[in-house]
Amino acid sequence: SEGGDDDDGGGDDDDERVTKEELMKDFIASLSRYYGIVSPAFPDGIRIGSGALPTVELLLEMRQGNKVVTRISGLEAWGLSPDAVARECQRRFASSATTADLQTSRNSSAALKEVVVQGHLAREFVAWLAERHGVPERVVNVTTRKGVKAPKR
Repeated sequence: SEGGDDDDGGGDDDDERVTKEELMKDFIASLSRYYGIVSPAFPDGIRIGSGALPTVELLLEMRQGNKVVTRISGLEAWGLSPDAVARECQRRFASSATTADLQTSRNSSAALKEVVVQGHLAREFVAWLAERHGVPERVVNVTTRKGVKAPKR
């Protein structure tokens, strides 16, 4: 060896070394995010998709002065039929529930629907959806429009 270097041929100096923790952190950061939803409504009983979990949107809004309605959308992504959920809501919450077509559906071949339920049912619906249908509470986004007051308890 020329010049008496003790280099083992492994590269430059120690600045090239990476700890296991840093390596795992970089590796996990480079992975794509996927999810799986298990439901008998899907072919093969599971739906696998990329990206974040799909959300269920709850919108509370005022109608005709002092009446509040709860609008629920995004149920199809969880394998739930909006018509069946509307029927269940009528029985469970003893209130009027209907379905309506969403104007924001991007794909005209699969028309998305929303459930419109009479009353301020955000808390009750989120708990019922998690208990009855297994939809995690963290994926339910509740939005309150201007003028909607908290329910009287």
